[in-house]
Amino acid sequence: MKKAKVLLVDDDRDFVETGRIALEASGKYEVIAAYSTQEGLQKVKQENPDAVVVDLFMEKPDSGIELVRNLRSQRSDVPIMVLTSNSGPVRYAELSEEVRELGVSRCVKKPVQPGQFSNLVGRLLNPAFYELEPMAYEM
Repeated sequence: MKKAKVLLVDDDRDFVETGRIALEASGKYEVIAAYSTQEGLQKVKQENPDAVVVDLFMEKPDSGIELVRNLRSQRSDVPIMVLTSNSGPVRYAELSEEVRELGVSRCVKKPVQPGQFSNLVGRLLNPAFYELEPMAYEM
């Protein structure tokens, strides 16, 4: 069975490594790592991922949003999940609206447990199979 390619873009190398281990342990995913918005855009072109997971706050506060905008201009079909550790309720509401308009499938608050992360990516790639609860913004 062909493994799904998941591009994981985050400037937090520990999170990327933990995410990689969690996803690859399932045997279902090949993880492509990127540690900046620029590297993320390059990997989208080079690797043609099946799904993209992006941290919203990297080099600059709007780096993740800009990355998603650029991704959407290149690949309108790829499912995208954004992550954020920003915890303010007002900011969450703003982010939720902004990422929804960009066609993001899911917005999740960090930290995310490895098992939960693997399940969220599975639901991102196979929403019909993971229909136990609807895809939603979890901010």
